[in-house]
Amino acid sequence: KDMFGTGMGYTALSRVRTLEGLFLIDLHVNKFYCNENIDRVLSQMKQIKRKQLIFQNSSNYLNILFHNIEGLKCNFNALQNHHITQHADFICLSETWLNDNMKKTNFDMNGYQLIHKSRSSSFSNNHKLHCQRRGGIALYYRDDISIQEIHSCEHLNLEHITFELLKEKLIVINCYRSSQQSKTEFLTNLTKHLKEIGIEKHIFLIGDFNENSLSDKSKPIETKLKSLGIGATYYSFHGILMFSINNECQINNSNHEIEYDYVENMEVDDTLLTPLPIVDIPKKSYKRKNQSNDDSLNKIFKSTTISTTTVKTNNTMIEKQIIFLQNLNDIIEKSIVEKSSITLTLDEQLSDINLKIIKIQGDGNCFFRAISHQLCRNESNHKTIRSTTINYLIENKDKFAPFIDDTDSTIDNYIERMSRNGTYADYLAVSAAAVIVNKNILIHELGKKPLFIPGSDYIDDQVHICYYPDKLHYNSVVDAIGNTAILPSEAIVFT
Repeated sequence: KDMFGTGMGYTALSRVRTLEGLFLIDLHVNKFYCNENIDRVLSQMKQIKRKQLIFQNSSNYLNILFHNIEGLKCNFNALQNHHITQHADFICLSETWLNDNMKKTNFDMNGYQLIHKSRSSSFSNNHKLHCQRRGGIALYYRDDISIQEIHSCEHLNLEHITFELLKEKLIVINCYRSSQQSKTEFLTNLTKHLKEIGIEKHIFLIGDFNENSLSDKSKPIETKLKSLGIGATYYSFHGILMFSINNECQINNSNHEIEYDYVENMEVDDTLLTPLPIVDIPKKSYKRKNQSNDDSLNKIFKSTTISTTTVKTNNTMIEKQIIFLQNLNDIIEKSIVEKSSITLTLDEQLSDINLKIIKIQGDGNCFFRAISHQLCRNESNHKTIRSTTINYLIENKDKFAPFIDDTDSTIDNYIERMSRNGTYADYLAVSAAAVIVNKNILIHELGKKPLFIPGSDYIDDQVHICYYPDKLHYNSVVDAIGNTAILPSEAIVFT
């Protein structure tokens, strides 16, 4: 009942694994829709290159895997059946969430021995973490590998499993620091453990220390480990760490520490067999099923509110903003449609794709008024949207400072000017507004394809406005019957 977005029907049906997995209680054929351009567009997509095999298939190497599993009980089947797991000699896990009352035999894996330590066994009775849930650390190692577990002489209040590979003379420490344990205490106890083992030995330290390696702030754990002589650091972002170590304790890894870059290039296979035609804007309707009741539509708009609180934005969305602003000139140029012998007005251009214009008051606040109309079907929230946009720019001004031109010279001057009532919104303000309303803004302009400004991870989260460059004015755009417009991806110019 009005629940399927683009691709959602396919996704839901494709994930059914058993007859009991889904019940189709009725069928609405008009909820499933497709477009004849899909096959053509898919055929133009570049293939992502497959990564090389991470683990070494050689008796001269030991393959070590680490993962914060966040619940061994609920993720055990996925762990033991994963293709990467089956190539590992050692599987180091943190946050198993197992306590001492659970049967460890329930988590046996063929060909592996299991060592597990619960959180309560790692901390003394009077420690605040002793009675807290979760935590726990585990090691799976192959039956044919000889190891010796190393125990500390005293209770260290440290979640760890330490063992020595007898043949390779290598010590491995699988360690976890809860975010509730102070870094000072953790470092004190870990340093004591390292010195007790003999810090001059070959030691491989692996674990989840809950310290952001990408942050510009102080990183006491990383700093201390470097001061102790612990060498190259590798990390992953919520992923599995994988290493291969040879007999000389040299590491062959896939977890290189990299500098963060706004523009992350994806490796693709750049070979297409034959050139394919460019997809034009289809001159047809892309509307949802009509709302049968105007009152229900009004209720939807009345329930839409604009929050004045701080907007929390993930790094991915900020990265999309940066890429958009960096490539703005190229994107605008790419949006220009070849001139035809037929001259259209903007109203006629929009009518061809079943859209129409709603006029907005022209007082310098027209962009924010148009967004307010898209969200609430009135212009009254324009001040709140501008204010929230400004707050977002203030919180992220270091990231957007490079995009300030000579008009303002500094980001602070720009923010001060943009804060004034009646100030026209440029593309920087537009991209910020897209994020704070959590919508992709599509801008229609005469003779151009719709310009896509990212604000949401979902393509169907769209608001539509039109722009008149000669008047520096924005109007609101809806579908032919006044509902929110939604265009498919092939009709949009992306970053």
